Amino acid sequence: MRLLILFILASFLSPLQAATNVSAAGTLNKSGETYTLLQNITTDGTAFTVSGNNITFDLNGNTITYNNKSAGAGIVVSGSNNVIKNGYIVQGANRSGTSPAVLVTGSGDSNTIEYLGIKVDGHVAGQDNYAAGVETYSARTNVHHVFIENNGDTSDTSYSPRGIHADHRTTAGFTFNDNIILGSHLGISLTFVGLSTAAPAKSKIYNNYIQHHRIPGTKAPYGIRLAKTRNVDIYNNQIVTD
Repeated sequence: MRLLILFILASFLSPLQAATNVSAAGTLNKSGETYTLLQNITTDGTAFTVSGNNITFDLNGNTITYNNKSAGAGIVVSGSNNVIKNGYIVQGANRSGTSPAVLVTGSGDSNTIEYLGIKVDGHVAGQDNYAAGVETYSARTNVHHVFIENNGDTSDTSYSPRGIHADHRTTAGFTFNDNIILGSHLGISLTFVGLSTAAPAKSKIYNNYIQHHRIPGTKAPYGIRLAKTRNVDIYNNQIVTD
């Protein structure tokens, strides 16, 4: 009992992580900070850029509507060990085919996307315009407990629309688990993952439910697709093709 009391006291006396409330779109760049969204946000292009390390962005149950008039992602994430969680991201009326809900750039490592509802509806006019729910080029990205509905259209030269798309040629080490992906022509896509290294970190895709919408006459109508990708475990997924 005495040890339990000491542990509780130590928890209260420990320094708390800094916290900042957010009520407008912009850049969140203070490393180590927890940012909490206080209201729904609507923007013409990109809504938020997270560009530090060890940042938590808590959407706090609110909705971000992005890409209403110009191309841009809902949230762009760079840096390492950042967390985006707990809210909704919806693509707006512009429907840009190059505007994913969450874009994790290649300049960081070990970012986490979790507990989000995402709705994407991009218009794909040419080749490889991804319009994904989550698109990541950062090593060891973890996407889990995310609901993605992607009802975007496609062209006969594109691999879109995609639910989750990853590309990292060296370190790799993605983990995509316990997600629900609906409507995507290509549910989960890994391309060039681990291609340029002899020992890429293992990637894992498991416990996902993918109900994808196969668009006739177009490329890659797959629930899960690996292209030039190494060292991936795939298990316990359920894939339904409409």
